Amino acid sequence: RSHGMTAAEKLRVVVLVTSGLALYACSYVPYYITQVLNVHARQRWRARCPTFANEAEARAALDWRTYVSHQVMRGLMPLAICLHPLLYMAVAPSLGCCPQSCLSCTGSRTPEEDAGSSGQVLPLKTTATPHTLGP
Repeated sequence: RSHGMTAAEKLRVVVLVTSGLALYACSYVPYYITQVLNVHARQRWRARCPTFANEAEARAALDWRTYVSHQVMRGLMPLAICLHPLLYMAVAPSLGCCPQSCLSCTGSRTPEEDAGSSGQVLPLKTTATPHTLGP
């Protein structure tokens, strides 16, 4: 709906949003599925608990696969967040250029000019001296 955006920019936004949603779905949906299965298995096991004759029978009734899969997903799910910066860098080309090191991005101004006008960090060769008011 934005008339100021080109079709390529609109497509880039759609790809970024869609891939972000797909990444969230691929990481969170399996976690919640294994969580529900694990809780259901534990509830089933607790319901049968009074009928167990001994500890060996209780251990045999445990569903270790759902427990282990849920624990694995608990470890893998936070790692999916590490993929988001890679996704953004792949889809958003503006993240590949650092404005402080690329003169074509800043309009061919020197870092000192940029630092004075936009509040950016001064380069290491420039020293900061306090401005004192006259007597």
